[in-house]
Amino acid sequence: MVKEKLIIPEGTILLAESFSGLVALTLLEQCSIPLRGVFSAQPLPNLHAHFCLN
Repeated sequence: MVKEKLIIPEGTILLAESFSGLVALTLLEQCSIPLRGVFSAQPLPNLHAHFCLN
């Protein structure tokens, strides 16, 4: 499993699993594979997230 810390700009929508369920996040445009993980929500466009590749 690959862990990646991302700073996510406004852009492509990503579904991420949080403790409260699924939420829509923005995703790096060049990343076309689905990512799931937990994240720490910050005001856009500087959303800091920590993901694990499935």
